[in-house]
Amino acid sequence: MTRKFAPGKTIDDVNLTIDEAFGEDPQISAIICEESVSVGAIIASLNRRGLRVPEDISLMAACVGGSSSRLADELPMNPNAVCERAVEIMIAALRGERHDVGYVELLPAEYHARGTMIARKLPTRN
Repeated sequence: MTRKFAPGKTIDDVNLTIDEAFGEDPQISAIICEESVSVGAIIASLNRRGLRVPEDISLMAACVGGSSSRLADELPMNPNAVCERAVEIMIAALRGERHDVGYVELLPAEYHARGTMIARKLPTRN
């Protein structure tokens, strides 16, 4: 796995980041972005490299606000539910009703399959 962050939101920033990632690992099979505004720029950058989604590479938008322009499979964060639960927890803590530390709570998300994530056979690496 290669993890990269674009220094900005322009197509040049995305191109630079995609180039760096493929420089480190030329066999990337999927990109998972965490910002919906980058999806179009990522697709354009991949097309510039001669790669098509999903034929050559998979693409998913994760933890976004539910608006990846329908260009990619999406796992939205559901900010309304997350914020509502965070306020409930904070109020309970302020009232002295919660004393747990490091507690993790899962708020299920609804996966939106749009056909941009496909199974691939992993390459053998030496």
